[in-house]
Amino acid sequence: MMIGVNIMVDLSKVKKVAIYLRKSRDENGDTEDVLWKHRTRLVEYANKNGWQYDMYEEKIITGETLSDRPVIQKLLQEIEKYKYDAVLVIHPDRLSRGGSRDFGIISSVLKYANTYLLTPDRSYDLADTSDSMLLGIEGVISNTELNLIKSRFKWGKIQGVKKGRLTNGEPPFPYEKVRKITEDEKGRVRIDFDIVVNQEKNQVYQRIKQMYLSGMGTERIAFQLNRENIQSPGNKKWSSTTIQRLLIHEFHMGKITFGKFEWKRKPLTGKREVVRRNEDEWIVGYGDYEKTKTEEEHTAILEIMSRNRKIPRRARHGVYPTSGLLTCKKCGRLMAYSRGRKEAKTGKTYDYTKCYYHSPEGVKCPQRGVKMDENFYNALFDTIINSYIDTNRIKQIKQNEEEKKKIEEQIKQKQLELEKHENALKTAREKLEEGIFTDEDFLDTKRRRQPKIIKLRKEIAELENTRFTAYSQEELEKLVENFKQNWHNATTDEEKNQLLKTIVKKIYYNREGDTVTFEIEYL
Repeated sequence: MMIGVNIMVDLSKVKKVAIYLRKSRDENGDTEDVLWKHRTRLVEYANKNGWQYDMYEEKIITGETLSDRPVIQKLLQEIEKYKYDAVLVIHPDRLSRGGSRDFGIISSVLKYANTYLLTPDRSYDLADTSDSMLLGIEGVISNTELNLIKSRFKWGKIQGVKKGRLTNGEPPFPYEKVRKITEDEKGRVRIDFDIVVNQEKNQVYQRIKQMYLSGMGTERIAFQLNRENIQSPGNKKWSSTTIQRLLIHEFHMGKITFGKFEWKRKPLTGKREVVRRNEDEWIVGYGDYEKTKTEEEHTAILEIMSRNRKIPRRARHGVYPTSGLLTCKKCGRLMAYSRGRKEAKTGKTYDYTKCYYHSPEGVKCPQRGVKMDENFYNALFDTIINSYIDTNRIKQIKQNEEEKKKIEEQIKQKQLELEKHENALKTAREKLEEGIFTDEDFLDTKRRRQPKIIKLRKEIAELENTRFTAYSQEELEKLVENFKQNWHNATTDEEKNQLLKTIVKKIYYNREGDTVTFEIEYL
């Protein structure tokens, strides 16, 4: 006996269905528990009707766009191949909560593949105009409800900031949140928190502030704190950046700001990007917690930073032939450049490269620098020419083309999986900033996603290293000749830099005594 609710849909034609399950972390309830309940109900419904089924399950943090949902992308591809007579979901909004763009794509695929959309409560034939209109109306209502929830969240955060309450994340060092439970006249219990100063941490903060106001730089301050084994806000080593962020933070003088940035979606691609709002659009409030910095101190700090602010290295020195490529063999950092450095012995002026990296403990990289004269570039050029075609690269040419395709497919799949986890973590961070996620929610997502991200990046890198260039030896030799000609014809450092980046990924620099060597990592 067939079980259906919409007599307009002929369920007797349905033989095989795709069961699609989606659970978002922005919904209430435990993910696994909700999915189990939905899965049980849909499987029972399919079994009662005698349908064969394939299961498609997706656990995501947000279902805003199809690009963030690889499972439903796979499902749509199978539908286009006429694999299923129907798609079975617990509710139509499981398929799309991303607005009209995604809804239109999904509806079109179902319509032109003559594939029904089924739920335990209703059936839809999207080739039928009335069903299509009804589904569209229901989708609009679902999205409207979702947007209302988001609006309420945002409104609540704005009102909290205006009242001088921290509504987003954790307070900066040396502040801490202390939970408190209150009860109103009607006996309703409310869990809230106070912002308090950790006095031990405040001693460190006050010392940082005074050291900077006394003329000590942020790098020197970080070095001093690390030498004394004083814990940083993240229980890691102090850095110049950490010191700078603490010094300019306005929270220390009682100012709470919300809405400096917003996420906007590009009209054509649907991709989101961070956009800085105009200052007059920011929401500013003033808290009644203990202040750890005066406005006079804040102004003085900003004045010192303004005086000490250096012109970015790129703007100061321009582009060198090896910019963005020359890497220190000893510490793995990019080499720095100095233009127009005068040599004491000869009185001549040369460009110079050196590694200036200092560890958080203040340990200086031992890599010695060198003048970037004609000998430097000739040695680099010869190294590239002599190593680009070697026995290994010739051997790679002879590898099986099918093996290359397999490797590339593996890379593609892992990149898709990596993108999924990275997007999930990114979205979690956004939700944390928006106040939708608690710190616990975000950390839970990070604990689950970060190890997978690290593992996938490593696997992709390993697979990338196994790939080979499908050039013939003749083609490789031609490439080298073209490189030689273009290098000698280049009239500017920018042109040489662009040329190098067509074949070179990294240039590892090392100097032992008076001997400079290069190791080339090719694209």
